[in-house]
Amino acid sequence: MIIKGIAYDTTIFTHENNLREFIYLALKWLGTDVQREVISGKGRADILIKTLRSYYVFELKLVKADENVDSKLCEAVNQIKDKDYGNETFKKNLYRYAVVISEKAHDIAKYQELEPIEIS
Repeated sequence: MIIKGIAYDTTIFTHENNLREFIYLALKWLGTDVQREVISGKGRADILIKTLRSYYVFELKLVKADENVDSKLCEAVNQIKDKDYGNETFKKNLYRYAVVISEKAHDIAKYQELEPIEIS
């Protein structure tokens, strides 16, 4: 996993924006059609990956040592739903993920896939 391979003494895990940029650059380097901070009418999705048939939207949250993982996950899920990330402009299959990354463990603490929106 890209995130687990980050050195323990790095400052990347001090802010959510640092993680977003790192993940974006890693995916870009791998040749993925990826965008960050994708603006819609209601907000900005952290990461958007495009394929021929589908779009994948990721909302990232960084959980600090004194914060609750489940609360952060709920916050990310609600943000995706409230802001309707990906649903208003894309006419392909849409898969949306809320991802919580632990500052302490330097890994994904929890994630949730929202109900897919599939175009037949």
